[in-house]
Amino acid sequence: MHSDIYIRMRQLALTCGFDFLRMAFGGALELYGYIYTFVFIQMAWFLLLVIVFGMTSIVCMLQTPKPRIRRIRGKPLVVDCNVTANVTANVAANVTAHVTAHVTAQRMAVVSNGVGKDISWITIPKVVNVVNYGRPVSESYFWLYWIIANYFDLPNYAVFLHGHESSWHASAYDLYKSPAKIYMYGRAIWRGKLVRDATNNGEIPYLNKVYKLLFNVESFEAAVKIFNMETFKCCAEMVVTKETILSVPLSIYMKLLSFIQSEPSAPWAWVLERTWQNLFTQTLVLDGQTKRIFALETKS
Repeated sequence: MHSDIYIRMRQLALTCGFDFLRMAFGGALELYGYIYTFVFIQMAWFLLLVIVFGMTSIVCMLQTPKPRIRRIRGKPLVVDCNVTANVTANVAANVTAHVTAHVTAQRMAVVSNGVGKDISWITIPKVVNVVNYGRPVSESYFWLYWIIANYFDLPNYAVFLHGHESSWHASAYDLYKSPAKIYMYGRAIWRGKLVRDATNNGEIPYLNKVYKLLFNVESFEAAVKIFNMETFKCCAEMVVTKETILSVPLSIYMKLLSFIQSEPSAPWAWVLERTWQNLFTQTLVLDGQTKRIFALETKS
């Protein structure tokens, strides 16, 4: 009798134990299912966020503007992408409201008239600067500024003038000249005086800097020989085609302007008088960064 009771109690204990184990195991499986579902949902949300963020980043990169100049009606020049960090915000501040950045004609005179010359003889559409930058800088600042401001909106021919109807270096201005690249109004030739005059005027350090930038030439004296500059016409007044201006990267014009801004007392007018013709006729030697920027400018 006692053994029967013992056997039945043992069977009951085993049965309860198995039931407990089954219940515990089933609860564990159910808890695991909840945890698995929760983790799966969280991972799905995370992956969705990653995909959305990645697509947004790609769209923003594709929509990033190329280096270009834009103009806001009635407001100063705004530079969208800093092609050259040395170009500062005071570019527009140094040019009066008489300067317009909007091109309305296929041929335009770009006149540096800081000393108030009579320009009534200029019968083609014109943009006129009335700020007197002084002889060391003269027209160089304004002409570079105008090119930068209108780089993507140029006339077919830009006629760069000082404003006088006649001078010692030019007596006849044909405003309708249509050169293939560039026409220099000057009638005088340098004829062996180029390096001497540049030395006497204190231009050599700045000419060396400019010709190193443009052509990777170590000295201006070497450039004179390379480009046979003794046969060039003097001075700066000229007619230049749109295509010729665009053959020079925008960043180069901005760099030249930054040179003037950094050393405004240097003889930049003379330096650029000895540079314009080569700038618009010779092949520039550009570094890798400038080439990449120019490619973006060309595409825009």
